[in-house]
Amino acid sequence: MRLIGYFLVLTCVLTPACAAQDVYNEINVGTPPNGLLHGGEVDTVQINNGNLHIEIPLWSLKGRGSVPSGAIFALNTKEWTAKFTTNRQTGEISATIRPESNGTMSGVVRDIHYFRESFTLHTGTSLCFPTNGYQSNIVFAQANGTKHHMVPDPGDVCPSASPYPEYYADDGSGFKYTPSDQLFNRHLRQRNR
Repeated sequence: MRLIGYFLVLTCVLTPACAAQDVYNEINVGTPPNGLLHGGEVDTVQINNGNLHIEIPLWSLKGRGSVPSGAIFALNTKEWTAKFTTNRQTGEISATIRPESNGTMSGVVRDIHYFRESFTLHTGTSLCFPTNGYQSNIVFAQANGTKHHMVPDPGDVCPSASPYPEYYADDGSGFKYTPSDQLFNRHLRQRNR
């Protein structure tokens, strides 16, 4: 019985905590599926975090099939990033807060098919993907600033596969990401509902 108790304590101590790296509502911008939005055709306010989102269509053309082309002007008033670091010796936590790079804080004009990928790259170790390392916290941002966090997300724990064969947005938007060995063959698509 004592051996089982030691095993349980050892398991709890050695199991690393996995913090989810999702796009939570306090910083989410654009028009996320899980947002509480109020406003008109051009401007909306996200009630749960106070973000003012302005999206003005500039031009659009019908394309082949269901793929139109066009451009929008997008502005979000709540775009910044915060990086928290902990001093391992003292336990003090410090935060660096700055405007998000490639964000829409000052207003931007973008193609309606614009997507930006961001991720955390973990360097490889002798026990965990020594050649290339692995990615976590994969997030895609649309032209209007809406961010989609992809799962599975290994966090800081060595994943069972790198990359996973498929990733899905955890916000209910239906986005699916299928990586490949060729960077140019990567694609992000939204499932038809």
